Amino acid sequence: TTFYEDRTGHRTVSKGPAMSDTTTSGRSKRPKPPMMDVLGYRDTLHVDRETGRVIYQFEALPSLCHSGGVVQGGFIGGWLDAVTAGAVFAKRGSGTIVSTLELKVSYFRRVDAGMVVTAEGWVEHLGTRIAFMEGTLKDPTGTVVAKASTTARISDHKKKT
Repeated sequence: TTFYEDRTGHRTVSKGPAMSDTTTSGRSKRPKPPMMDVLGYRDTLHVDRETGRVIYQFEALPSLCHSGGVVQGGFIGGWLDAVTAGAVFAKRGSGTIVSTLELKVSYFRRVDAGMVVTAEGWVEHLGTRIAFMEGTLKDPTGTVVAKASTTARISDHKKKT
């Protein structure tokens, strides 16, 4: 069981599976992509299949940092790209391919090595081929450090013959 705990300490149960080495949804098993380890993925705190909203937790690994122990912006974009794609997976299921067409990230504050950040992504609009998603990244105090808007092409996995 996965819980989401807000800043007041209120806990709610997620409405879907947590991502792990192998996750089990009602329909299929989906392995955790290896790139999530590279990005310092720690946990899935919330999944809502109905609304297409997910919350992931990442650790700012030293390997993601440039001088001064600050996370390089491309990795922050990677966290937001992962969580917004996860929102589409939550809404459509694990048999979906999400190909990012555009990712716009606005940076407000730095993320330092060792920080545990929370990324929240949601689906704004889901068409038959295109999805529009948004996301935020928050530091341990709940302060928004970056925001993203994403456009992605969506398709289904094709069976190999």
